Amino acid sequence: MTKPFTRITAALLLLFHPLSTLAIKFQIIEPQEVRMAQPNPEWPDDTPTYNATALQAELDAHRATWNAFVGKSKNYDMSFERICFCPEQWRGPFAMRVRDGNVQSATYTSEAMRESTVDPDMLRGLLTVDGVFDKIQQGLDRRYVDLQVTYNETAAYPASFYSDMSKRIADDETTFRISDVLLVDQ
Repeated sequence: MTKPFTRITAALLLLFHPLSTLAIKFQIIEPQEVRMAQPNPEWPDDTPTYNATALQAELDAHRATWNAFVGKSKNYDMSFERICFCPEQWRGPFAMRVRDGNVQSATYTSEAMRESTVDPDMLRGLLTVDGVFDKIQQGLDRRYVDLQVTYNETAAYPASFYSDMSKRIADDETTFRISDVLLVDQ
């Protein structure tokens, strides 16, 4: 549905526009029909590049093995890194303390960020092992175009997880890396 650009609309725009104090040549624009953009046949295909059934089976098996490995307490320490087109303070790497399945504390481990402290509000954005499993499931559910997962052979946690939501979107690719998981009695 299109709305015509009328003289009243044009007058109101001029009246409330921040540059209205400048001398502006004013021309009435005739109403035009607005059309939805059509897909460009030259755009990359967003069909997933992986076997979703096989990846789902792998995810379920590794999550079950991880849950058996960590037990009900979900207390462990780990290293976590996010590789993305995002601010440095979100990338890490971090040394994290996870207690009862929640990030209790985190510190930067890179030389560049070592002197900085992790903002307590940011702890909610850091992913536990279960959080990365959930991100993998989210990618499968939303049919991301590319998902690549490497699991730790002993504890079955996702050691590396790469995702790309769409080939048509720049800088949406993200990689999560987990290492140095150490179970903690508490």
